[in-house]
Amino acid sequence: MEISRQYGIHQENAWYFKRKVQEAMQSQRKSKLSGAVQVDETVIGGFEPGAVGRSKGKRKSVQIAVEVDPMGEGAGKVKILNAHAVIIDDYSSKELSSGIEQMIDENAAVITDEWKAYPNAVGERFHITTPSDKGNSMPEIHRLIFNLKNWIRGTHHKVSGHHLQSYLDEYFYKFNKRNQLHSLPKGILRSMVKHPWWPYKMAVAV
Repeated sequence: MEISRQYGIHQENAWYFKRKVQEAMQSQRKSKLSGAVQVDETVIGGFEPGAVGRSKGKRKSVQIAVEVDPMGEGAGKVKILNAHAVIIDDYSSKELSSGIEQMIDENAAVITDEWKAYPNAVGERFHITTPSDKGNSMPEIHRLIFNLKNWIRGTHHKVSGHHLQSYLDEYFYKFNKRNQLHSLPKGILRSMVKHPWWPYKMAVAV
């Protein structure tokens, strides 16, 4: 609605263009994370009484993977490099493994908490486990999750569960390109031009 108001175009046209931009941003997941990669899950969709821990209620479960450089910012500090996120149906080994396959290179070292499904999910990759300690053991990934949720609340207020993956792609595309802002518009437009025709009914399908 804000784009529609500012540029004097129909709301449907503004929404269609936004969805095309988000579709172009899916390309960021083609570059898999490597090196040391922290992995955890979160839920998106607001507070639900009784839904704690890995309980999600009607909310969407999201698996986050963050490529880190343990030597990036001096002794005892960890630098976040790149990150991806995908929606998962549950926290089973099968679902967590699917997310890892999509986001992480097979030669990466995967760092997780001690959730029982992760050993099978990680498979043959090098696996490091760490006690959750209420998020204190992997502060980098939890800081990124916090910022993601603040972005959704502050910019969009709420997002449709059907389109949530597109918003995740948008956020992490911008995050991973944060040091290349001068080339960001050109890269997105190039991806949009190369993308196959995408009719409006597909862009807004629910």
